[in-house]
Amino acid sequence: MRLLDIALASFSPRVAPAPVLIVNGHPDPRPERFCAALAQAYRDGIQASGGQADILTLGTLKDESVWADAADRLRDGAEFAAVFPLWLDKPPPLLAGFIAEAAPQFCSDVIVTMAMPAFAHRARPARPDFFAIDKVQRATFIGSVETISPAQRQNWLAKIERLGRSHA
Repeated sequence: MRLLDIALASFSPRVAPAPVLIVNGHPDPRPERFCAALAQAYRDGIQASGGQADILTLGTLKDESVWADAADRLRDGAEFAAVFPLWLDKPPPLLAGFIAEAAPQFCSDVIVTMAMPAFAHRARPARPDFFAIDKVQRATFIGSVETISPAQRQNWLAKIERLGRSHA
């Protein structure tokens, strides 16, 4: 093989990964909510590995036109991840309605916080029935969020950042 052939064979143009839309589905948009910190950690991980990610906080969408624009953005985007608290074994109604309206086909990661221990949810496979979505790649359940220590919260944030790094 000639040197030029070897050089050309090893060259492959890099295709930038599709941007990820991270939907913070907590209805309370305050940044001190743990869901906001988890969404940011996931975004930081994606960006640290060279990917692009934006966070959409549903609790801030008050105007109907802004809601429709956000649904279009999710519908047109290549990938999304969702972070939300579990309410009666389901996502909050605001998030469920948003997902139903946007109708995406794929969710890369679902990160769920809950007041109860998460061991029962971790034992089950990823739950695509959370939403009307064909495929959920991974689900991470964080239980007892109201009682975990600050050190445990930091450990979870580090795990979610690593999850974001593995995404890109």
